[in-house]
Amino acid sequence: MKNDLIITRFKSEPIIGTKSYYEPRTFFGSKMINVENTIIIDEKTIQYSEINDNTNNNGYQYYNDIYENEKIYLIDLIDIKNNNHTIVLSPQSDMDKITNTNWTINIQWRNILKEYLFYKIKEKRVFKGIKYNDVLGNNINLYIKNYIDKNILNRYELNTINFYVEYKTLDDGDFNKKSNLQYNPKFDVNIKNQDNLIKNANSIIFENNVELNYKQTKTSKLYKFDYYFVLNFIRI
Repeated sequence: MKNDLIITRFKSEPIIGTKSYYEPRTFFGSKMINVENTIIIDEKTIQYSEINDNTNNNGYQYYNDIYENEKIYLIDLIDIKNNNHTIVLSPQSDMDKITNTNWTINIQWRNILKEYLFYKIKEKRVFKGIKYNDVLGNNINLYIKNYIDKNILNRYELNTINFYVEYKTLDDGDFNKKSNLQYNPKFDVNIKNQDNLIKNANSIIFENNVELNYKQTKTSKLYKFDYYFVLNFIRI
C-alpha cells in the first residue's frame, strides 16, 4: 500500500556548546558552573594568565596548563572596589556640613561582583582550550563576561557590608607634614580593624548598586575621616 504521507527530512549537525551565552536549566540537569556559597570581596589578590598578543587569540588559555606563552596578571580586589564606588557630600544645610557632615557612598556592587567572578573563572581556567572562533562574537573574554551576566550574577545577593571609618585631625600636629584636607575622605584598607567597624551604617540596596549614607560623628571643623568596606555575598 502506497503511503502518501509527506515526511519532512531534517539534517542534524553538531553545534559547539559555547555558541550560546545562556545555559538553560533542565529537569535532568545541565552543565552550570559550580559556584561558591559565599563570596567575600575583601583585600585578596587573584592571579591568572592568558594569551595577550593583540589578535583574536586574546584571552586564550592553553588546555594543558602550558604557561610560557601566557601573560601573568595579578588582580587586587581593593582596586576593583576603589574603581567601582564614589563618595560625595549629601544635600544638607551649611550648619550640618561644618558639624556632622552627611556623606553618600555609591557602591556599584554588581560591577564589583562581575569582575570578581570573571577573574576567578580565569584563575580556575574554566574556559581553557576554548578558541575565539568557538564563541559568539569571536571574543573569549567578552563571551565569559556575557556568560556571567546570563547565568551566574542572578545566583547571588548582597548580604552585608562591613563599613570601617577612622577619624584624623585636620592638623596632625607635625609641622613637617602637610595637614589633612577637610572634606577629603580616603579609601584606605589600612584602617580595617574591629574598632573602626561602623555597625549602624544606613544602606539601601538597588538592582545594580548600593547607597550607603554616613553622618560624621566628629565635627568637620576639626576632623576628616578615612574609610573602607568589605562586601559579603551569599548564593540564593
